[in-house]
Amino acid sequence: MRETITPWPCQDRASTLTGSREAVTWCGRGTRLGDRWHSAWSRPYNPLKAGFIQQTRAETGGLMMRIQYIIQALILLGLLLPSLPAQSSIGIGQTQRGSLTDTDKRLKSDGSPYDWYQFRGRSGQRISVELSSKSFDGHLVLMDRDGTEIMSSCGTREGRPARIKITLPYTGIYHIRVNSLYKEGRGPYTLKIKLVDSASRAKGEVG
Repeated sequence: MRETITPWPCQDRASTLTGSREAVTWCGRGTRLGDRWHSAWSRPYNPLKAGFIQQTRAETGGLMMRIQYIIQALILLGLLLPSLPAQSSIGIGQTQRGSLTDTDKRLKSDGSPYDWYQFRGRSGQRISVELSSKSFDGHLVLMDRDGTEIMSSCGTREGRPARIKITLPYTGIYHIRVNSLYKEGRGPYTLKIKLVDSASRAKGEVG
């Protein structure tokens, strides 16, 4: 005999669908066939499945929060670190020829154009960095990996180059900035880096 019943409030009933006495919750309109309850849209509540879903959602939420923290930390780190300009590479034992022009980037301090180089050195290497030009009075600056000045030197267009001799304090990247001592300076130049006698005890020399 099929009996149609009206909707009832959610209530616990004993399920005989699988022959067990598992407590389930039924809601909505259903039909009763003998001792079995059926519902068009309700399903038995499975505590194991629900617990797994809740745990998965919690783990996913925690992972997303960690990803957001990492992204925020990277953004903050990018804002704190100094922004280094585009640069050319030069190696120890090499010579680079360049030119200061009106299209180069300008220093904020005096408005003079500059070029930027980088090289890799080893701790304990003793090197000489030399800037020479017949067109302007050269200004040579050696900086560490973060762009902090280590040493600087000035030269003249009459023939005295700007020169820095130093024993490198660490292994890694170093930066070199080339500009004119006066903001009006323009023209070609030559930049050299070479190894020098490592027997010298001085850590750094200018000129």
